[in-house]
Amino acid sequence: MLEIIAWVFMLSFISEVLFPLLSVAFTPDWYDVLSIAIGGAWFAFTRVES
Repeated sequence: MLEIIAWVFMLSFISEVLFPLLSVAFTPDWYDVLSIAIGGAWFAFTRVES
């Protein structure tokens, strides 16, 4: 579970903070952060552990 939280944070930071700082072609959108978090939660609750 901690790995999923780390990936959600890292992906959100890179796509919504770092990329917009590097280029004006990227626009930070906090709804994307929400979408990434929802996707991470969905993955965490639906994955099958062996």
